[in-house]
Amino acid sequence: MSYLYGRRFVGPTTPTILSLRRELYICPYEQVDWNKARNLCAKEDLYYPHPMIQDLLWGCLHKAVEPLLNKWPLFRLRQKALKTVMQHIHYEDESTQYVCIRPACKAALLLSQIPEEIVEEGIAKDGLYDAVKMILSLQNDNGGFGSYELTRSYNWLR
Repeated sequence: MSYLYGRRFVGPTTPTILSLRRELYICPYEQVDWNKARNLCAKEDLYYPHPMIQDLLWGCLHKAVEPLLNKWPLFRLRQKALKTVMQHIHYEDESTQYVCIRPACKAALLLSQIPEEIVEEGIAKDGLYDAVKMILSLQNDNGGFGSYELTRSYNWLR
């Protein structure tokens, strides 16, 4: 996530994204005051309340430090940090043999690997249909998949 934030990754605004924004937000998305919403959290999701000093510190970091990191001398520091984060992503992929424990973590790692030039291109529908047909072709007559079923098994396994 730090790599995606550091790169300022923003996906294309599609009709699906616009529909989700209308569904999820009470007021129009363009009118959301993000400075006000930064420290808001549902009571169910709040494990422990934030001290006021912590909220003030986060606000100062966002208002003062973040703009400084985007200026010339400190921008190089950000670029070096992004390079280091990408090295850690590659180290994690290699050490886990490209298998990840959590699906959300793997999704973030996969998003960080997408070259910027191809982000705007969509997957052709025919390619998706072919992938689904291929997956369904692996299905047995009884609805299971052959890789999970034993060819000969004992009755007590059934």
